[in-house]
Amino acid sequence: MKASLASFVLALAASFLSLGTSGLVLYFVASPVIERFYPPLAQWHGPWVWPVLVGVTILWAPSFLVAGALNQHQAARNWTAGRRRLAYAAVLWIGAVVAWLAVLQLNFPPGGRG
Repeated sequence: MKASLASFVLALAASFLSLGTSGLVLYFVASPVIERFYPPLAQWHGPWVWPVLVGVTILWAPSFLVAGALNQHQAARNWTAGRRRLAYAAVLWIGAVVAWLAVLQLNFPPGGRG
């Protein structure tokens, strides 16, 4: 859980220090789902895009805490390390998708044009 807590703090710091690059990485990870509901990132423009990239990483960071808690729960039930790593990665991916969908739901301009 200590590593998950440290990763949470690092993700929060990265959201600001990377100037949105971490949100861009999360976009490419989550894009197979995001692009079913929104136009591709290349079509977005305007002053709302950069804050969205930063906000996604902030919203995604708690996924590390959820993944860490799940990992502890699974370890107590003697799951193999491989299965726990897979579940950890799945929680982080789901967290990225949920963060993107939540932020876009609140910030995407009306009319569906980025």
